[in-house]
Amino acid sequence: MNQICIHFDPDQLSIGEVRELAIRAGAELDQQFGHLLLNSQTMYARQASSFEARAKEIPGILDTAVSPTGLLKIEFDRKVTNEDSIRVALRKIGVPLTDAPVAAVEVDRPGTNRKTPAEAHEHEHGGWLGEKTELLFAGICGVLLVTGWLVSTFTSTSPWVPWSLSLAAYVFGGYFTFREALENVLARRFKIDFLMLVAALVR
Repeated sequence: MNQICIHFDPDQLSIGEVRELAIRAGAELDQQFGHLLLNSQTMYARQASSFEARAKEIPGILDTAVSPTGLLKIEFDRKVTNEDSIRVALRKIGVPLTDAPVAAVEVDRPGTNRKTPAEAHEHEHGGWLGEKTELLFAGICGVLLVTGWLVSTFTSTSPWVPWSLSLAAYVFGGYFTFREALENVLARRFKIDFLMLVAALVR
């Protein structure tokens, strides 16, 4: 249960009047601020973080939380936007919303600690290998780098062979970093991934 501490002058207001004012203020806040739960396709954690940051820039959205499981929690100001406008804006920034209804849950209120069904158990991330895709790409990158070094060191094959292996290694190793950096640039945020790519390109 939420608690509110109110300081007042008993010579000016009675407890009943204070209670009535608090209830009235709470009702006004509940009418102005909305809470929205949406479903999307599953995604990688870094992609969810990027969508969350970009969603907070949408006019009228006060706060948002995007889970890799595909659950979006949004708080918004009804005086600025509405649910339909929010859905349109989210799709414009690339959030893969689905029409699947959100399971019956209670909307989070300050001070509560409820879990939705999507948070109560694990789901697979997007991609044909799920959450193991990034690990697989890293492994392939390592194998290609080692193979390229062995070919260039211990064989007399054409130089383009180890060069091609190294290029393929960079593709696998930098795929997710490049994708996240691109999303950050589109959101006008320059994080470490973008700076690492720039440094690698200018070397």
